[in-house]
Amino acid sequence: MATGKKTTTKFTIKDSQESVLFLGTNQQEIEDRIDHLKKRNVSIQPFVYCIGKDIFSVEDICVIFDDIRFKFSNVLRALDICFKIIYLFDLEFPAESVVFILFIEICFFKFKSAITNSKVHILCEYLADQSTQ
Repeated sequence: MATGKKTTTKFTIKDSQESVLFLGTNQQEIEDRIDHLKKRNVSIQPFVYCIGKDIFSVEDICVIFDDIRFKFSNVLRALDICFKIIYLFDLEFPAESVVFILFIEICFFKFKSAITNSKVHILCEYLADQSTQ
């Protein structure tokens, strides 16, 4: 029964992180993650996956897009390309990572986004002020 109330899904920080960059300790964990998303009928957008024991000791970095894996030697470059693939093909960002993507759009790419979030704008202004001091 529709109540007319707008519902908002709250995602955990881990959900947000893993929708952009997934860190697994081996290739099987990566494959399990992809299978899990497919079973949930979640559209698998381009995302970065890394293999390593933690983010400071990454052995392998790839961007997965349309079942194609692009290898990278740098996490920032992989994130940059992932972001650009989404824009190039006019894809939707995962709902879990919209706030993070908004931050990247405004602070790093200097885009004027159609989406607004006061916390992101305040953080970007603060960071800009800190860089000029």
